[in-house]
Amino acid sequence: MTAKSIKKSIEEIKRYELLSTRVCNLPLKIEGVLRECILDHYEELKKKNIGFRPRYYLGADIDDGWGCVNETICVEIPFYLANRELMRLHEEYYADVEGREEIMKILRHETGHAINYAYKLHARRDWKSIFGDFSKRYPKTYGSQPWSKKHVQHLDLVYAQRHPDDDWAESFAVWITPGINWRKQYRGWDAIEKLIYVDIVMKGIAHTRPLLRKIAYDRPAKKERRTLAGLYDVQAVAALSDGEMKNYIEDLGQIFLRRARPREYHLPVADFLRRFREAIAEGVARWIMHSNKNSVRKIIRRLESVCRHYRLLMVKSEEGSKLAEVTALVTWYVIKDIHELD
Repeated sequence: MTAKSIKKSIEEIKRYELLSTRVCNLPLKIEGVLRECILDHYEELKKKNIGFRPRYYLGADIDDGWGCVNETICVEIPFYLANRELMRLHEEYYADVEGREEIMKILRHETGHAINYAYKLHARRDWKSIFGDFSKRYPKTYGSQPWSKKHVQHLDLVYAQRHPDDDWAESFAVWITPGINWRKQYRGWDAIEKLIYVDIVMKGIAHTRPLLRKIAYDRPAKKERRTLAGLYDVQAVAALSDGEMKNYIEDLGQIFLRRARPREYHLPVADFLRRFREAIAEGVARWIMHSNKNSVRKIIRRLESVCRHYRLLMVKSEEGSKLAEVTALVTWYVIKDIHELD
């Protein structure tokens, strides 16, 4: 046995042990890059004379990821950002993991939510006149306008259009971001009114005590008893019921092949889906409200598992058309999930 094969075997054993560990038993701490980002964000708040600090905690919801627990000051951070090993594992299954820049942008956004709740800004008449009705339900599907100048652009082109609460959070995030001259960048935009409002309101409440300091945690990692394998749906096919498996294979069978065609160059569909996972997730999540890239990736990974289990194939020369078809299929599954959860 060569040194290379021994090293590989040791790595596989460590990976198996990690996947077999319950999330609640992981030695999780806010440290490393994540801690540095939080401290940097504290400095941003300090420079704006804002004394308020959100309550950060590590959560186990890897599909929806980040979030401020509704009407509390608690911000959930995905547990996999706690250390590099977990970040690598997450990237393996989701093909993406937040870097420093993205972490900072999300921290600013979620702090915007926490400040909105802590000071009950959404109840103010002037807030409502600018951002809208806070009690408004999130729509099921996107009716977004990517180039609208009524909203700022921070996390992506349309995130501020999701809901008045997100419109405020995105505006706050732009306002607090160092190095951005928002007055110049958004000159001529209708969104400038929102940024000016944020500036006035934050200067007015910066030194005041919050009206609400409610603490509540949604799915904290320290209480998650599933193993990492269970959380990441590693055994995706084994977890499917007979009915679910039948539906998946019928849908995929209309797009891909169970047997190779003569005189054609084929490739495994599972590899094809893995290669284009990020492009599909990006496209679908952008245009469907109530979805995000992580939830879309979970569906794609399940399709990958089914395709690998049944060894589905495709003709390489048909990659373009098959990408369009499978994107439509993933979109249908996402919309179906949204309606089932509603």
